Amino acid sequence: MTLAPLSTSVAPGPRPSASLSTTIAFQRDPLGYLSKALERYGNVVRVPVLGMPMVVINHPDDVKKVLQDNHVDFDKDAKIFELVSPLLGDGLISVVGGASWMSRRRLLQPAFHRRRIEDMMRVMSAHTEDMLQRWSGFASGGTDIDVGREMSNLTLRIVARTLFAIDIGADGQTHPYAQALDVFMKELSAYLKFPVIPLRVPTPSHRRFWRNLRIMDGFVYDMISRYRAGTAEDQGDLLYMLINAQDADTGEKMDDRQLRDEISSFLFAGHETSANALTWTIQTLTEHPDVESRLRAEIDSVLGDREPTMADLPKLTYLAAVINENLRINPPIWQIMRNARVDNELGGYRVPAGSNVFWSPYLVHRNPDFWPEPEKFDPDRFAPEIARSIHKGAFIPFSAGPRICIGNTFALAEIQLILTRILQRFHFESRTELPLRKVPEATVRPNKPIRIALQPR
Repeated sequence: MTLAPLSTSVAPGPRPSASLSTTIAFQRDPLGYLSKALERYGNVVRVPVLGMPMVVINHPDDVKKVLQDNHVDFDKDAKIFELVSPLLGDGLISVVGGASWMSRRRLLQPAFHRRRIEDMMRVMSAHTEDMLQRWSGFASGGTDIDVGREMSNLTLRIVARTLFAIDIGADGQTHPYAQALDVFMKELSAYLKFPVIPLRVPTPSHRRFWRNLRIMDGFVYDMISRYRAGTAEDQGDLLYMLINAQDADTGEKMDDRQLRDEISSFLFAGHETSANALTWTIQTLTEHPDVESRLRAEIDSVLGDREPTMADLPKLTYLAAVINENLRINPPIWQIMRNARVDNELGGYRVPAGSNVFWSPYLVHRNPDFWPEPEKFDPDRFAPEIARSIHKGAFIPFSAGPRICIGNTFALAEIQLILTRILQRFHFESRTELPLRKVPEATVRPNKPIRIALQPR
């Protein structure tokens, strides 16, 4: 069979000589800049950023082609993963594909089996109950809460306990790891906005970056050391599984650096994204009391005041729709990139080998050809009878294809359980002055703390 020749057309976009001005515009307001570029040039745009060839795509067909249909032609050895390598290393999130990725995925997959997540839900529920007990005190005293801080505290505590059998305490944000992670992420976000001065150059910001990374690494390596010394018991957690797992083909086990990369990846991805999703969902419900009322009615009908189990979650269809619609409008991860391994074609344009292919779930989820009134919060888009017709590349909060997020079932169960338990116990009212501006950092964060007042039901 003779393959049709690839297009010779180059995607439209700013002149390559405009690299400096496009880089500055992108770094100042990446989502705003990309939105205008896509509106001007179409769903495939060539954008010169920091002198690297970057092809921005925004059509679900092209996203699906990169993630699923032709996924072997696109891999993660892209520029963005070089920038975050100090944190993620060669963990599953960032490791380049092929045998290395497949081996790592096989080792990790059993930790996220449905039966294990059912067990994890009991831990999620217990830690959520601890938080709600504290909230009762805030409610009786008329004290507002910072939702983002509360959700980050809770999800960090959950991921540390469920995946690594560590209890970092009721106020996880006071733990040295959490404090170091907070500073590290601020410095990483600042660096990603304008990654011109190499991290090895000892600017004040870069020194804070490395100092806090060392604190985080010290915590992780100490955890590994305790497990290797046999002072940590097998509690069915991910770390114990990883230390004792052997590659099916080679019989090799992970060394300390490989373990560190996986732990760091999961500690970050396993709490930051879920906390972000919960924070935006709660704020959105305060702006849509009709949705909140309908959601409470479903929870009361299915559960009453008992905690949900894994078996209950499929019955909470409106809860799933609310969460999915929030993930559409406020996807925690706003940028994804792959490297074209061979010459390819996207949207009718030639994509040379070596090109960085970039897309933003935030913008793909707003493509008006697939999402009418894209800025409108409408959970009924995800009603079961409608959701089946959604294009596979149009809704990608957890990515898609072979490298779909390994923890997506864990994350959705966690978000559903936490949100359900909160709504069973409290009404809430926003104390945040609107409008909120969305700031794309490592995740899409609000430009100010989201504060709510609590009222017991």
